[in-house]
Amino acid sequence: MYASYLIYYKKYTVYTDEVLNGLQVFFSEIAVFRRERFNGTYRIGWYYFTKMLAEFPIYIINPAVYMTIGYWMVGLNSKPDRFFIAIGMSTLLANIGASIGETFALLSIRSLF
Repeated sequence: MYASYLIYYKKYTVYTDEVLNGLQVFFSEIAVFRRERFNGTYRIGWYYFTKMLAEFPIYIINPAVYMTIGYWMVGLNSKPDRFFIAIGMSTLLANIGASIGETFALLSIRSLF
């Protein structure tokens, strides 16, 4: 029972951490973004694309490491296929959380322009 709760908790924290990071990402850089957009350096789409491309490895590595430590620490099923399913689900949830957080941030920033 405790192992299933721990896996649920780890996946929940990975998801919420990425949602909150996604919300903070654009608000922390709004001044630079406004200046660069005003100067005509790049378009909004390219800014978003390059930002997501640069942060993509972080969205893959962090949840994988976090789940790997917790998976073996709890002593869950040691079959490799089960382990990789858990890693894949954790990574998928992290990417979904980051996408939702960034979508909310972009929707709220849109009213600023």
